[in-house]
Amino acid sequence: MVVEMPLKCHEETRRLKRTGVYVYYSTPDTLENEDLGRLAALQLVSNSQPSLSASTTMPSPRTSILELFPMEILLVVKENVPKSDLRTHVCFHDAFSTVGPRLYGTKKRQQVFWQTACILSGVGMIGDEDNPNYVDWRKVAFKCIRKCGFCVHPACGGNLLEQNGSLLLIPWIVSTCTLTSCPQRRSSRLSLLSLPGEANWQTIKALCEDFASGDYISSPALKFLRFRDANYNSSLDADAWLYDPSRTEHLNQNPDRQRLSDHPIADRSFAVFPPVSVMTLDVHSQVTTLTRTYGVTTWDVRESLQLRLGDRDTRTSDAKYNLSSWLMESGIDYQDAFYGAHIADIMEELASVRQFLSYFPLDGLEYQSPGHPCLLRLEGPTMKLQHSVAKVYES
Repeated sequence: MVVEMPLKCHEETRRLKRTGVYVYYSTPDTLENEDLGRLAALQLVSNSQPSLSASTTMPSPRTSILELFPMEILLVVKENVPKSDLRTHVCFHDAFSTVGPRLYGTKKRQQVFWQTACILSGVGMIGDEDNPNYVDWRKVAFKCIRKCGFCVHPACGGNLLEQNGSLLLIPWIVSTCTLTSCPQRRSSRLSLLSLPGEANWQTIKALCEDFASGDYISSPALKFLRFRDANYNSSLDADAWLYDPSRTEHLNQNPDRQRLSDHPIADRSFAVFPPVSVMTLDVHSQVTTLTRTYGVTTWDVRESLQLRLGDRDTRTSDAKYNLSSWLMESGIDYQDAFYGAHIADIMEELASVRQFLSYFPLDGLEYQSPGHPCLLRLEGPTMKLQHSVAKVYES
């Protein structure tokens, strides 16, 4: 008995013996030689499932999708999911956990695959991770998706993954039409867009170099980054949290349940797009250099700001001048929060960066294009804090 299973394919066919039935199938053009070898192993796994009965008179009911579809079809489905779709790949792997490792290959092959998926989703490194070869990218991908892959916050979950992907790919497609000089830059950008290939960290490192246009966009996650109010003395991880716009009133926010560390997709997202290895952060005219060889992330910005939260610049002899500078450089009208308040009260309320951010929280980063050449050359693009008004002073 011969069963023929046509697929969109070329003429290459193979034959497997499955429970006394010869199964002919053809392999799709997109599959690699190593994939062909895995198909035989997948069929053996399928045979181990309590599926087709050896009896031709009374077959047992088929209750699993693994019994309804040949294993090579699952491989074709997996190969046709874009590598940038991190969430779908993790869910697909979990849905077929018994054959997931075989669908995605050896441990070494999976390391490359999940690394590529993370890169194309704008997911980078945090903490003391400084060498991508020593990062378990499969673990990173699964933690991100299992913990907050379906988070409804606009700066997390699938929404942020899609925004990251758009910010990564769309500007680079446009930039290939406007780059003025280096052919290597053009090829490095195009290699990232080549879905059959692998996006590796050497590609990202090349893309971290200065663009000809120097046009940078801050991560959507930074628009919602908040810190605890004054006199907070707990752990650094519990200090930073994500503002929830669905909770309309400031008092309805719950920092204990909205910690940034509980949103690894937001925490690991590149801080600016295109990613940069060095960035200068301007916090009220005090500059800090952020460095991460394979892309500065939201985590790096958070850490840099936390180191500045205790600064009390308004306690200096020219406190009034410093305070007015803060407000002017922030591009906000202090009267929106302190209408009719005495200058002494304002100085007391805005005595530190932490207190300033409690009234005028971060609303993202703004790229500061270099004006005239200066003697001091800052490393990387300079990003300046943008602010919004969060609460009103009550005397």
